[in-house]
Amino acid sequence: DASAGEGGTEHSLVDGDSIPPAVPRDESLDEDNFDKLVEFRDTHGHCDVPLSNAELGPWVKDLRAAYTLHSEEDDASLTANFIQRLEEIGFRWTIPLDKDAAWAAKFEQLKQYAEANGDCFVPRKHKELGQWVGYQRRLYSKRACQEKSTLTDARIAELESIGFEWKILKHPKKAGPVFI
Repeated sequence: DASAGEGGTEHSLVDGDSIPPAVPRDESLDEDNFDKLVEFRDTHGHCDVPLSNAELGPWVKDLRAAYTLHSEEDDASLTANFIQRLEEIGFRWTIPLDKDAAWAAKFEQLKQYAEANGDCFVPRKHKELGQWVGYQRRLYSKRACQEKSTLTDARIAELESIGFEWKILKHPKKAGPVFI
């Protein structure tokens, strides 16, 4: 059911939470970012901007969410013309999940982090990469306990080749325990 709040209506979700109605898109921001997306495509050969790209990642994620609303609820926040322009430059509304490619991309991020910082101790403020590093450690622990794990010998070797440590009781640069 819909509930009215001061100044407008809210759309009800299944659990009773509510979300505000769709906000109109900022067309000048979309145009600026479209141009940046074309530059990204020209540089990388595709429009699959990772979320970790601070400049375009959140915008691309927002586009995909708006497109889903556009498709499912006849939401007009994306115009047919803008959708067509995006598709003409090779923008994909959904990205097939390639787990090997995703792992390799995170490994490359970790490698860059290690080169810049001298270690693989990724702090929690690096949310995506920090979570991924913690997940690799959990997979390693599962494997050590003879539990099912997707962490292969090759991936262990790759991680260790850049100085990755599996068990950390204390961060070497800080006092106190690190909870992973």
